[in-house]
Amino acid sequence: MNKLKNKIALVTGSSRGIGKSIAMDLAKEGAFILIQYANDKASAEKILNEIKTIGGNGEIVKADFSKRNL
Repeated sequence: MNKLKNKIALVTGSSRGIGKSIAMDLAKEGAFILIQYANDKASAEKILNEIKTIGGNGEIVKADFSKRNL
């Protein structure tokens, strides 16, 4: 679980689907996960709780990368 210790991973779309799977795998390897969501904060919070349940850590970040001017 320490392969990615002290690393930070920003996973876009990590509140669902493939992004969620990637976020969980990276968390299992010890990465601190930034969980990006555009609209569904509740899903992002749920994933963060799942990550914490397996001993990982992270934060949620609201960002809409579909727009050019952030």
